[in-house]
Amino acid sequence: MGTDPAQQLIPIPILAPDNKLYQAHADTQATVSAISPAIADRWVAAGAKEYHHHISGEMACNAKFHTNRHVSAEVITELGDNVTIEFAVFPTPSNMVVLGLPALAKLPISVKYAGRILYEGCPPVNVVAEPPTHQPGEGINFAAGSPEQQRQVTQLLLQYQANIFEWSGKFGLFKDHVEDIPLTSDRPIQVKPYRVPHGLYPVFSDLLNEYLRRRIIENASSPYSSPAFLVPKHGAKPTDPASKRYRMCCDYREINTITEDVMFPVFDVHQLLDALGSTNEFFATIDLRMGYHHIPLSAAGKKKTAFSTPMGQYQFKVLSFGMKRSPRVFQRALHMILGDLIWKCCLVYLDDIIVFGADFPTFLANLKMVIERLAAAGASISLDKSNFLATQVKFLGFIVDKDSCKPAPETLQAIKDYPRPTNNKELLRFVGMASYVRQYVHQFAHMEQALRAAIQGPSKPLRWTERTQQAFAQLKAALAN
Repeated sequence: MGTDPAQQLIPIPILAPDNKLYQAHADTQATVSAISPAIADRWVAAGAKEYHHHISGEMACNAKFHTNRHVSAEVITELGDNVTIEFAVFPTPSNMVVLGLPALAKLPISVKYAGRILYEGCPPVNVVAEPPTHQPGEGINFAAGSPEQQRQVTQLLLQYQANIFEWSGKFGLFKDHVEDIPLTSDRPIQVKPYRVPHGLYPVFSDLLNEYLRRRIIENASSPYSSPAFLVPKHGAKPTDPASKRYRMCCDYREINTITEDVMFPVFDVHQLLDALGSTNEFFATIDLRMGYHHIPLSAAGKKKTAFSTPMGQYQFKVLSFGMKRSPRVFQRALHMILGDLIWKCCLVYLDDIIVFGADFPTFLANLKMVIERLAAAGASISLDKSNFLATQVKFLGFIVDKDSCKPAPETLQAIKDYPRPTNNKELLRFVGMASYVRQYVHQFAHMEQALRAAIQGPSKPLRWTERTQQAFAQLKAALAN
């Protein structure tokens, strides 16, 4: 390999075939990439391909090498790129993974030393960050707390400003969690593209370019294809640019019918509320920036997310919204990251994270542990949607504080405003909504029994009687008190 004294071995995190994270090193003068025999054995055992031909050369320390063993391995970079790299196998310094020029040519990175560009990859752009939306320390939402308490929380968060908050401009990626999207059938799913009004073509194009720039999607040539469409964003202003007033969605309903379920539990809402108890004084709600996009996809998984647009076919490089497995895959990843902290100092429900503490010192210590875990995993936290030092928090349709846990007003209002059901499906939906708050309604079981008695069978009409009407009215009245 190279001998230039200006040469630097730049660490680049990669996820290898054995599903372990390695700090690979970029050698800007090496003509080959290299791994040690021990690493090669692990990668081959995990499915990497091994082949043989003789090469020889010189390492950076002037030590000569020769080998006839090589390994072809697919790795995932911290940018979410899946690349196949050919590695020569011989004893490397400190058992490291070395990326030579052939590997670097596949990666969108630049290597600099003392202000001088030693190597520039393709494309030579910064794709993992954007201008921060806030200056460090700005944009933190405090719901309560004294000035001193707010100062201590700000000081804690600033310790992680470079790698977890929007202050850094980075997008999060859980490098240790890769999703395949397994299917129950090999039959490709291809759904006809939806018609898009021609006037929205520029909006569609802008959104795609933004996703490409952030390396969330890439161009595709996949046997799978689901239609993409635009929907207006809630709360967008008429004066906002068109690309800010719409979001792109994909209709994955067809491929979801052949997607395997995720065997991971979603805990009962009331079990989670019980864990919050009525003894915690402070809370923090943490929102991960572009939550599901934290999970990188394997090469096979990417193809299954392919979608069609007027501009062509694309596929996601990260877990996408609308896929059947996404909510539980994401929750499983958060449970693996936060581990023993869950139930003790935080709770996770799908993409919601809530941190709690019985007093301020306990809350601050708990928040530090949670932030440390998220930072180590590669998370990115959205400041605008997170809140700290709350003494009252809304969680899963309930309001929780130190003294009580009760349904949120909008939860009750949705039940009270529910119109009289006209069919079985509408009645079952009402009973389901009301069951969510059943522990707050005296003799709920009797009212539920009277309502369910109106259902005569799946294919029979709803039998709405005076008893049914009475139970329907009583339930709504009970929620009003």
